[in-house]
Amino acid sequence: MNPRGQLAIAGAVKRFGATAAVDGVDLAVQPGEFVALLGPSGCGKTTLLRGIAGLTALDAGRIALDGVDLAGVPPWRRGLGMVFQSYALFPHMTVAENVGFGLRMHGIGGAEAAARIARTLDLVRMEGFAQRRPAQLSGGQQQRVALARALVTEPPVLLLDEPLSALDAKLRHAMRQELRELQRRLGITALFVTHDQDEAMGLADRIAVMNRGRIEQIAPPETIYRRPASAFVAEFVGRMNRLDAEGRGMVRPELVTIRAAGEMLAGEDGREGSVVDGVFIGDRIEIHVACEGGRLVALAQAQADRPPPAIGSRVRACWRQSDVLTYPG
Repeated sequence: MNPRGQLAIAGAVKRFGATAAVDGVDLAVQPGEFVALLGPSGCGKTTLLRGIAGLTALDAGRIALDGVDLAGVPPWRRGLGMVFQSYALFPHMTVAENVGFGLRMHGIGGAEAAARIARTLDLVRMEGFAQRRPAQLSGGQQQRVALARALVTEPPVLLLDEPLSALDAKLRHAMRQELRELQRRLGITALFVTHDQDEAMGLADRIAVMNRGRIEQIAPPETIYRRPASAFVAEFVGRMNRLDAEGRGMVRPELVTIRAAGEMLAGEDGREGSVVDGVFIGDRIEIHVACEGGRLVALAQAQADRPPPAIGSRVRACWRQSDVLTYPG
């Protein structure tokens, strides 16, 4: 594992007028760890990333890399690799020239630069494209070039600002897997900004869920999903059924079972209602039940020999009492 790449953020604050885009964030990332900053638009995740990169000046707080305070250090001297959402490739340069740009900024040229460029292009499987220009590449290929440019200087930390968002769903999934495998192979520390919970779950060792400039919870993906620390985290990550108007009780759709009207097992709670919709989504089916107090959704495996209940039929939506998550009103 790369011994470098310990990132420590303490009390980070960034205001835009009266709005605190980043509001007292503390975050410690260990060498070789992959951490995702997950949250809705405007939660402060990109502002925090730009603050770490030195592209946005923080109003308060401390950022340290391997114990060295980065206050006043310009972006190009922080030694961090960054992949932007737009990739930011230079259209007039070849792939090799784009990848080698950071090396030139560090005064590295000649045979060493050529060897590093070739090695990094091979790493991202773009070795045969060195003389092409960005306009001659697909979206996935451009993403690989942007990643190679960030890695060629051998940074201790890789910062990624929604780099997969411009790709179609199938390619995004494939690139996500490639990125994770590459990060593990190199042992590099990675901080990844996304609003996509599937990306965060599929990539990160830990997820920091942000809301209104603060981290609401930071934990491994399974903990975030199964034991969310707040109602916001519970509803933002995955889906939830609210069991009361105040939202104090919640249960995941996959933990709701549809039974015949009047049927319920020991240890269960439930509500009777009418089936109003059944949505087929590949290997699963969503069953929507209109109950007193609102609609409940059950998510179950689709089975060819067991069709879902007909629309209009009376059923009972049931869940185990132990599966209910409760939060203060």
